[in-house]
Amino acid sequence: MMYGIGEVSKMFALPVSTLRYYDNEGLFPNLQRNAGVRVFGEQELEQLRVIECLKRSGLEIKDIKRFMELCKEGSKILKIVKRSLSNKNLK
Repeated sequence: MMYGIGEVSKMFALPVSTLRYYDNEGLFPNLQRNAGVRVFGEQELEQLRVIECLKRSGLEIKDIKRFMELCKEGSKILKIVKRSLSNKNLK
């Protein structure tokens, strides 16, 4: 199923501007557009769930973006995430 940005905004209780910001930061690399309008699929909804979880964990957007990039690389992500979260907890 596909959703417009307004629908996703309501589903996640996030401002539309936040979703646009995430997109502009590259957090939805495969986001489709239909006549210039952002269209969110299940993959983007799952990515958004992860983004919001990581934000609640204290990660900044740049770190979340790096995390998402590393997820594509496989198992070495675990060490990097542990180190990043550990560094955040030490501050």
